[in-house]
Amino acid sequence: MKITVDKEVLEQALEALNDNQHLVADNERHAYVMQYNSIIEKCEEALAQPERKPLSDEEIIHLVPGLLDSLCDPWDYNSSGDYYASIPKDMIRLARAIEAAHGITGESK
Repeated sequence: MKITVDKEVLEQALEALNDNQHLVADNERHAYVMQYNSIIEKCEEALAQPERKPLSDEEIIHLVPGLLDSLCDPWDYNSSGDYYASIPKDMIRLARAIEAAHGITGESK
């Protein structure tokens, strides 16, 4: 199971871990110190990951080959000529819900 954590919360946790690292190193068993340092490394790795942006509506539709053809009637344009007008909005809402569940928020690409 993957847990998403807000970047600010992770930064605060890393700061607290680093502040107490010398106490752990001075007072704990070697195995515990190694585990503690491993947690610090994992926090640093997580913070180094680039922030993921939500996909655009077009990118969502092109994720599954053939989805566009199966959902869109080529003769179904809206008044602006938007080919994607016939795509069910539920499909986009579902993708947004999945992104949110994985901690991917913000402006789409």
